[in-house]
Amino acid sequence: MITLLINPIAGSGFAKKTGEAIDKILTERGIEHETVWSKHPGHATELARDAAQRGVETVFSVGGDGTALETARGLIHTATALAIVPAGTGDDFIKTLGVPRKPMQAMEYYLAKAERKPVDTGLINGQAFLNVVGTGFDVSVLDYALKAKKYVRGLLPYLYGVICTILHFKAPVMEIEVDGKPLKEQKLLICAAGNGRFIGGGMKVVPKAEADDGLLDLTLMNMIPNWQMPVYAVRMLMGKILNFKVTTRLTCSMLTIRVKNAALRMNVDGEIIPMDEAHIRLEPSSLVMLR
Repeated sequence: MITLLINPIAGSGFAKKTGEAIDKILTERGIEHETVWSKHPGHATELARDAAQRGVETVFSVGGDGTALETARGLIHTATALAIVPAGTGDDFIKTLGVPRKPMQAMEYYLAKAERKPVDTGLINGQAFLNVVGTGFDVSVLDYALKAKKYVRGLLPYLYGVICTILHFKAPVMEIEVDGKPLKEQKLLICAAGNGRFIGGGMKVVPKAEADDGLLDLTLMNMIPNWQMPVYAVRMLMGKILNFKVTTRLTCSMLTIRVKNAALRMNVDGEIIPMDEAHIRLEPSSLVMLR
């Protein structure tokens, strides 16, 4: 039994069209399924949890990273598998999994080749995340990108966000503890903890992260002059962030982030959430996924 969970507003309506097409294909092939629609924030979690409690084998999440995260929150620590059909704006987490990036190709892959495999999830202040949490440059990019998302999909909103951030970004002073050990206070352009590798529609900020290795991958990039950011941004898009002399990579199972000279705002799988401090830890093999 399959639950097809569709967020009709994801991808500026693209997920609605995609979900309707998939529903038709499943019906034509005689594949037993039900189709449900997410109607408000948090609803996908409720729908996914209900499916798991009824013993549904797989929930197909049709939408973006936000829809996938909400769905996952209803399936963590259950036997019901999550399958992500990328139909949102950025669709970043699926890029780490090796699943086709076009929605109909992804669906065909799931039906023909995919296997049920456990993956890790993370917790930030008790709330689950799938992909990447971080603060600094990426939060500023998202601020601007959210304004552009209503007009275009894919990488373009994030490129707009990158340009605006280059012009206006000021680095916060961060206090970070990694597995209980404090690091030196520093001004950071990027502080990103990844279960997945990508943010912002394809920026590989945590290039060596694996979703099933039992570790968080941490990228710390020191502040650079704003006029140098265009060159670094291009190289980040190429996945070269770990080649920078100003970048440090660490792995850990937990970390704490505090900001001294500004309010802390965290990017949690594409959603910006203000908080006093961030307590982050990994939950190994806590979610079953088709991949």
